[in-house]
Amino acid sequence: MTRPYANPLLLRCERGQRPAWSLVDAFREGALVIPDYQRGRVWTPAQQAAFVGYALSRAPVPAFFVRQVNTADGFRDEILDGQQRLTAMVAWLDGEVPATHWQTGEPIWCVSSADSAALRSLTVPVLELPPDATRRDAIGVYPALNGGGTPHTADELERVRDLLRGEP
Repeated sequence: MTRPYANPLLLRCERGQRPAWSLVDAFREGALVIPDYQRGRVWTPAQQAAFVGYALSRAPVPAFFVRQVNTADGFRDEILDGQQRLTAMVAWLDGEVPATHWQTGEPIWCVSSADSAALRSLTVPVLELPPDATRRDAIGVYPALNGGGTPHTADELERVRDLLRGEP
């Protein structure tokens, strides 16, 4: 069993803050991508709605982990941890899910300009793997980061381990 955060590469991450809106925009524009070793969306609409309401309340949001990749088309970021939170914000902004108020549980049924402004002013912690981190490094870090939360199935983790075994 992988122990959460049991990877020394995580100690070399650059720590910072980014506007939540910039992550959403980067994702929509293809500058922030979900790599192939990530699983798909697993949060229920209720989990997405609860997270968005929590984030809009200015409560502390867990860090997003990214790795910058140099491609033929320029630089892009891969999201190693935070996909569920990111796609929850996108789903809310796209009107796919409501946001629930963090104290009352009451839904916010539409995205108002005030709510959109709140998301625009929200900053979230982002940890970036060191510039010398390879794809192999990122795949190796992934199980360490994702040992908690909504549990991965044995098949999902084995798929990532297979990818790691295939990396040079």
